[in-house]
Parts: sequence; C-alpha cells; structure tokens
Amino acid sequence: MSGSQASHTPASEPLQPVSTTWRDLFILILLTIAALLVHGYHFGIEDEAIYLPAIKKLLHPGLYPFDSEFFLAQTRFTLFDEMIAAIVRVTGFSLSWTLFVGYILSVFLVLLGCLKLSRLCFAERTAHWGSVAMVGALLTIPVTGTALYILDQHLHPRSLSTVAVLFGLIWVLEKRYLPAALVFVAGTLVHAQMTFYGLLLAAMLAVGPIRVGNGFLALAAAPAGANPPTFKQIWAVVSATRLHHYPLKWAWYLWVGVIGPLVFLTWFSTFRPHRGVGCFSHLCRRTALYGTLCTIAAVILTAGSQPHRLANLQPMRSFQLIYLIFFLILGGLIGRWILRARPARWVCFFLPICFLMFAAQRAEFPSSPHIELPGRAVSNDWLRAFDWVRLHTPQDAYFALDPRYMYRRGEDNHGFRGLAERSMMADYVKDVAVVALSVTAHTIGAADGPGLSGLPLVWYRHMQALHGWEHFKLEDFERLKREFGVTWVVLQKPGFDDMPCEYENTHIKVCRIP
Repeated sequence: MSGSQASHTPASEPLQPVSTTWRDLFILILLTIAALLVHGYHFGIEDEAIYLPAIKKLLHPGLYPFDSEFFLAQTRFTLFDEMIAAIVRVTGFSLSWTLFVGYILSVFLVLLGCLKLSRLCFAERTAHWGSVAMVGALLTIPVTGTALYILDQHLHPRSLSTVAVLFGLIWVLEKRYLPAALVFVAGTLVHAQMTFYGLLLAAMLAVGPIRVGNGFLALAAAPAGANPPTFKQIWAVVSATRLHHYPLKWAWYLWVGVIGPLVFLTWFSTFRPHRGVGCFSHLCRRTALYGTLCTIAAVILTAGSQPHRLANLQPMRSFQLIYLIFFLILGGLIGRWILRARPARWVCFFLPICFLMFAAQRAEFPSSPHIELPGRAVSNDWLRAFDWVRLHTPQDAYFALDPRYMYRRGEDNHGFRGLAERSMMADYVKDVAVVALSVTAHTIGAADGPGLSGLPLVWYRHMQALHGWEHFKLEDFERLKREFGVTWVVLQKPGFDDMPCEYENTHIKVCRIP
C-alpha cells in the first residue's frame, strides 16, 4: 500500500462516467439477493409503525378514526406515503408486495450507486466490487449513536433519499449539475432532512480547494461537557427517549464511531492507488471535513444547560452518508490491494462479516422470520393477535396497549396500527418520535421552548394515563374507557384475568373492556 501524497485533480476537470454492462447488472442482482439473505426483511417494524398506517389511511380513509395525528404529524412532511399509495392504486399490487419490491429495488440502486461512485475513485475492477461488496455486507451496521443504519431492513423514506443522494453525489463529481439538482429535489420530497445533509456534502464536493488542516483535527475545537436539558415538563419526558439527538451524552465508545471514520478518511486521502482516478482523494478529504463540521455543529447545538431549539435537526445523522462513503472507500482499498483477483480471499474475508451481520439481525428479531415475505403466515404471537384484531374487531375500535409494547419480548418492534389497522392510544416508542418532531417545529418558532399544547399535550396525557400498565386492574381499564373512549386492550400473558377476552394465544390476549 503506497502512502505517497496524492496529487489533487482540479475540480474543474469533469470525470467521465463509465457505462454499466449487463454483466455488471447481473452481479448486482446476485449481490442484492445476498444482501437480502444476510440482512433480512421485515414488514411493519420500527418506523413503518408511522408510515404504514399513513399509507393505509390514504387507501382506506375510514381507518384510524382516533389519534391518527400520531402518524400524520410526521408523514405530512414527505410524499412517501402518497407515492406508495398511488403505486398500489395504479398497479393493483398489494401494499405488502409493493413495499417488498420497493425495498429490493432500493438495495439494488444503492449497490449500483456504490459501483458508479467507486469507479470514479478507483480504476481496478477488484476495487469496484470490493466497494460494492463491503457496503452490501454492512447495510445494517449501526451508524454510531444516531439510531440509524446505512439502510433499514424495510422500505423507509430514508432508503429512497439515500439512493437520491448517492446518485446526486455521483453527478456532482461528474459535473452533471442538472440531473444532480433534479435527483436532490426528488430526494427532498421523500426525506427532506437526509437529503439536506447529502446536499451539503455535494456542495462541498462541487467547490474548489478549501485550505484547512486535516478534517478530523478540528474536533479538538469542539466544546466538552453538557448538562441535562431543562425544557418544560413535557420536553423532559420526550427528550429522555431521544439520547441519539445529544452526542454529548453518548458513551465514549460511540465517539470512536464518530472520530474513527473521519481519521481514516483523512488518512486515506493521502493515498494514491495505483492507476487510481483523481476523485479518490477529493472525496475522502471533503467527506472528512464535512463530518467534522457536522460534528461541531451537533456539539454546539446540544452543549450547555439547555440545548438549542435546532438540536433535533440532528446533524449527526450526516454520519449515515459518511459511513456509506467510508466503507465504500475501505472496501475499494481492500479489494484493490489485498483481495485482488483471488476468489478464495474474497470468500474468507466477506463470509465472516456476512455471518456476523446475519447473527446480529437474528438477535434483533429473534421471534420473527428473517425474511417476512408478503403473504407468509405469521408465527409471532404478537402478530397473530394483531392479525385477529384486523379481521375481527370493528373499524372504529379504539385500543390501549402497554406503551412500551414494541420493546417487549417476542414483539420484535412491530407496529400495532400498521398491522392491526386499528386506532390506539399513544406509545412510548414510536409516537414519541413524532411528538419530538412536533416539539421541534414548535421550538423553532417559540423562543421559550415547547409548551403543553396540541399533539405533545395529548401524548403526555396518554403517558400519564397508561403509567403503571403492568399493574392495571379492571378499574384502570374502565377509567381508560371513561376518559378516552378506549374499548379494547391487548395484554400479555400471564397477567390480568378479570375481563372477558375474545382472543388469546400462548403469550397474548385481546379483551373488550366491559
């Protein structure tokens, strides 16, 4: 490996795009299938607890007559739900198949983008496919403390914005600014926040030389230490679940995941791969600087006794893109200098990585199939109960569940609203994210911080009403019916037995409040 200083290709010299052959597409299809087998696919999990009911309400407006604002408050900032609903209407495909095919397509396009970007950085085919294979093997690696992956195990608006940003960066490097602008606009329509961070990096790649020191060294200027936020009562409850917004509260090892990629990218920028193309050093150097600036911004916004009102814009989410580029570059270097054209080396290197990533996904979703194919019978007791609710309760039924039900053993982070197609009281896992977004919008326009009004107030009242759920008795459920109109509950077994339950399985029962 050569450590000689790379000569910087002038920013004014456009890079020539390389065409993708049918052979390349075939290999990408195989790698997409391999990524599916390694990382799996899940329906209705995590953020789909927000987006899935929004899509279903567009397709069937009579659904979710109560508290639909807990998902609509977030989805009004994206056209993702409208786009998916339109595809379902036009094609006649089921929603589950549409999302599954969309997920497969998003993985394929990310890998295709990685191939194209690697070809702007390296000349050798071993480097190109090393980049693609490395990113494909690590799609679900956690992005330090941000609560993000490079790509989720389901179709997320962020998946589509990642595709848009990746191709936008490629076209900026190729000086094809019109298609780059168009794809960034498209990305903004599905996920404005992540596309904005991608646009910042694109702007840094487009401008000429910036005379600064090594990017990661600027981290030394970041202020240290932070006191707990002192927002009003409701924000204190909300922020307790949003630690990934506040990097100064992260454990030390999460900071290794911040500083490490920036250090390595800065170091990589000094390499000159044999017969490499000029984009390599430029991309490494600017990505390291971009990450440094975003880190400083995040620290400044969250430092002090009361974080800045813009803290929830989460500048550290820029590391989703940084991780993608870092592993793309790392994979290219390993493919070029270590793996080379030796198939046995490729197998010995990537097989353990894929096994570890597969094992991590099985540990995260132990009670669900690794690939939740559309139409497949559910084997999870929670999902069986949700399916019974969808088929056997009235459309205007209003449910209460354990506010932390998505964290319970065997539930595997599946969202009730999206799968059961029924209204429910607020939860403490995903609804709080929508409340945090609502609070952010409020604080941007209110200097005195969030107040107890609107959606945050409803959520806070629900949390108070559901507090102590594991010890609820009949009078507590009757209080929920009297004060909030709740008519049904989903309970874990063993537990409360003083109500008639119309459905139960080994671990879950569904009961009507008398």
